[in-house]
Amino acid sequence: MIQIFISDIENGIQADGTVKELESTFPGVKFNFDLNDSSLNDSSSPFPCGHTILRAEGTAINAEAIISTLNKAGFRCAILEDKVCSKTADTMEEFWETSFIEKQEMWGFEPSRSAVLTNGFFVGKGVKNVLIPGIGYGRNARVFRDNGMAVTGIELSKTAIEMARKHYGTDMAIHHGSVVDMPFDNYRYDGIFCYALIHLLDAEERKKLIMACYYQLSDNGYMVFTALSKEAHTYGKGKHIGKDRYELFGGVKMFFYDRESVHAEFDGAGLVEITEIKENFPFFLVKCRKAMA
Repeated sequence: MIQIFISDIENGIQADGTVKELESTFPGVKFNFDLNDSSLNDSSSPFPCGHTILRAEGTAINAEAIISTLNKAGFRCAILEDKVCSKTADTMEEFWETSFIEKQEMWGFEPSRSAVLTNGFFVGKGVKNVLIPGIGYGRNARVFRDNGMAVTGIELSKTAIEMARKHYGTDMAIHHGSVVDMPFDNYRYDGIFCYALIHLLDAEERKKLIMACYYQLSDNGYMVFTALSKEAHTYGKGKHIGKDRYELFGGVKMFFYDRESVHAEFDGAGLVEITEIKENFPFFLVKCRKAMA
């Protein structure tokens, strides 16, 4: 198992001391830092958008305990999300271009637990083609392709698209652009999978994404979203900017769902099931079905 964190550790002396402390505290887990990010000292790019990478590898990883250990040592640390910053489209594109250029396959190639569970669900429903908004370099696409499904993606970063094509070939169509500008084609998909993205959008953007995905489902098709839960330890922290929405460290804006807000936003899009799932954060796995017209 590999878990990726971001931190504000800036130099080798800090990194070496921290690795020794972590490996002493968490025997059986190997740690290493990537200190390539030089933007931490740039006031326009504070943590988390300016950050260095900490990788932990082991059979069992206690992410919250690792974060707590770094916090006690005076450093900031968080789990690296698939979408760590939520800013304007132009700024987001610039951020992700830089991130993918410098950090390449920063989350490895193992699919998320949500993707694995959704794949099993799609297989059981006979899904043949899948749309993935926010596909990145394709780590969550592989599990669907390995099970015979055709995958189409949407991705803001051109570099990530090039990486996906390098690893998975050119036969996987990926549209370049923001998910809030969907649709990019007129195709109807049997399945749509959207991972750890929707909670980074504001209310209007979330509504637009949900309905755009629902529009692109075929009759009897299914869409699955992972949405951040209010059970996350970051809920209620930072600057309150709206109901259940907070601006956290470095300007990250997150909306935290509970079952009531899941129903409020997804009931009109064929909601059929809400499942609680724990990955790096507690999520809701939200399943919707488009009934025949």
